[in-house]
Amino acid sequence: MSQPIFKASYISRIKSTIGRNTKSYLKGDWPIDKDDLLVKKGLKEINLNAVGFLDYEGPGKLSHDCENSIKLFEFWKDMDPTQATDIRLWTYLCHGPFMGYLRKRRPIEKEAESRRAGYIVDHWFVQNPGAGALKTNDLFLFWWGAYITYDKDRTDPYQLTKELFSMLDYTRHLLPGTQGRNRAFTHAVLEYVIENPELFARFKEGKVRLIMRRLNLLAGYRALISLNKQEIKEEIDIFRKDIQAVDAEGSTVA
Repeated sequence: MSQPIFKASYISRIKSTIGRNTKSYLKGDWPIDKDDLLVKKGLKEINLNAVGFLDYEGPGKLSHDCENSIKLFEFWKDMDPTQATDIRLWTYLCHGPFMGYLRKRRPIEKEAESRRAGYIVDHWFVQNPGAGALKTNDLFLFWWGAYITYDKDRTDPYQLTKELFSMLDYTRHLLPGTQGRNRAFTHAVLEYVIENPELFARFKEGKVRLIMRRLNLLAGYRALISLNKQEIKEEIDIFRKDIQAVDAEGSTVA
């Protein structure tokens, strides 16, 4: 098993020339020379057909983010977190087998010319394999989103993954937040929403934002990492009345 990845020196080189070379990105076809590659052993080589990726059809439900997250994770289920933070891997995928997909998902021509280079760096590269990359690199988000939310003990092990990708607020704020890679924290928030359908039947986005704001405040003076999943849900339940009072603007009403 061997997966091609870019050399770090090559990544630095192409990033330095983006400003004067956007044609390949606009076409969705990046020329790759084998001399610019290394091989990552122990990881089976990926391609769109092998993963069964669903094509991007536009924003909203047709984007198939959840399905593609599950497909990518299933293909590389044995990949460990250390391998999954290798920026050379994700940058290669964005310029190689998944470039056509990204080209549709991130249409560069819609950006002003002065902003295109920065837009490409944000979405075709992984600057730092931390929480920030979950907001910008789609493939990085897909694998990590499923990895963090997968629960083999549930009837549907991807139930939390499906909830995660049901709303942009989760993928923009929950996962990339300071506690986002804490499985107990992420599972607790998602489970609380799933377990209280009537509470979240209306104004769900605003209510989830309130939960994350309150928990982030709590994290400022209490180590949430020391709490188990049930304890975090109990902390959320303390301000249940405030959650109920959230209106369409995402504010609590007196």
